[in-house]
Amino acid sequence: MEEFYRIMNVTKNGINRWRFEVRIDDRNSIFRGHFPGHPLVPGVCMMTMMSACAAKVSESAVEDHVKVVRTVKSCKLMHPLVPDYYQRLWIDVETDEPDFTASVYDTKYQYATMCASFYGTQSYTPAKDVGEECQ
Repeated sequence: MEEFYRIMNVTKNGINRWRFEVRIDDRNSIFRGHFPGHPLVPGVCMMTMMSACAAKVSESAVEDHVKVVRTVKSCKLMHPLVPDYYQRLWIDVETDEPDFTASVYDTKYQYATMCASFYGTQSYTPAKDVGEECQ
């Protein structure tokens, strides 16, 4: 999923509030299947981006560990997101450990919102080959 999007900038916007500027790689292979000729960012990918951004600024974040989402209290996918690398997207995150809220938007639309809770941290070892993850 790391190759799917890139965090370009992170700004702290107050106590427990951050804004991430992200870009989506519109050439990623995920769009060959979702949907051929008419690519859309899958909702689960938007949820993953929001969770990953929240995990990066979590008070209990630990290097080389990944935060695990325990509960998704609500998630709304409000508008289709067509991938375009040159499009500026923002993800706003507000944390109140272990809970967080996040939203994905640009200057025209709000694409998704999510309220969730983290379970804790889990040791993470990246795969040596991307193909290993999919087999």
